Amino acid sequence: MSNIVSKLPEKEALAAAEAIAAKIAAETSNSSLRLKILLSLFNMVEYPYGKYTVFMHLIRYAQKAQVAELLLPSLKKVEGWVKDWGLGSEESRALYLAVANLCSGQPSASKEHLHYLVKYLATFENTEFSLDTVRDAVVRAAVEFISAPDVFQCDMLDMVSVQKLQGDAALGPLFKLLSLMLTGKLADYLSFHKANAQLFAKLNLSHDDVVTKMRLMSLAALASESQSGEIPYALVKDTLQINDDEVETWVVRAISLKLLEAKIDQLREMVVFSRCTQRVFGEAQWVELQSKLEQWKVNMGSVCKMLHNTRMTGLVVEN
Repeated sequence: MSNIVSKLPEKEALAAAEAIAAKIAAETSNSSLRLKILLSLFNMVEYPYGKYTVFMHLIRYAQKAQVAELLLPSLKKVEGWVKDWGLGSEESRALYLAVANLCSGQPSASKEHLHYLVKYLATFENTEFSLDTVRDAVVRAAVEFISAPDVFQCDMLDMVSVQKLQGDAALGPLFKLLSLMLTGKLADYLSFHKANAQLFAKLNLSHDDVVTKMRLMSLAALASESQSGEIPYALVKDTLQINDDEVETWVVRAISLKLLEAKIDQLREMVVFSRCTQRVFGEAQWVELQSKLEQWKVNMGSVCKMLHNTRMTGLVVEN
């Protein structure tokens, strides 16, 4: 098989690789062996488009034969392959969606599922398209983020495909829910749920799980809003709507999930943090970061000037 594929001119090699891959993937018996043969064929093909073609067969076969877990380790290379193979927008779009579909329903690949759905949706930026074109992917991405217990940052709120949800009668509430999770706090969510309880049944979302996630995200929001680097226990209690004796438990939970880098000052009843996760990192966050960097530059300039003056004063005294 290696000689057949590698020694042919590009056009014939691509046709041969396509035919061999289709033949191997035609049946699901001996699925592990067939997947290994397809992987061998993928490694043998020298031409970029041939690798893309065979890998698409690999993804579809792994999904059809229900052996997706065997292909998951290869997915970390996909974005690099897209660049190396020089894929156009159509091929990139097809590949990202195929990878997302492969990850769907795989407990160990929930983050990858969301990641590649977002990559797929990003290929529609600066293009003309209707919501119907991306409806399923947008809903899946939004639901995946909302329900994921360990994903707290998402930059898809400003994407054109996601913004299109606002004008849809059926999916407008989903956009509102995604938006308030990324920009609101627990009280905002509870008000929304009270008016839209049917949405959760429709999308198979657990209210209790979302409350847990919103408490954690609300704690991160308090940290990002603080100018002092401290959050009073009382503010945590009120914002998370919890009891006094639960404050430290939720802070520790947020620290363990890397939402915060913080210490608990029990004497002063303060959460003292040095870092917090930003739920979104868009244009406003870049502007804020630039402002902080500029301030840091000014502060460092002042320190350097002070050190220089101190050194000069010492020299004068010595003379």
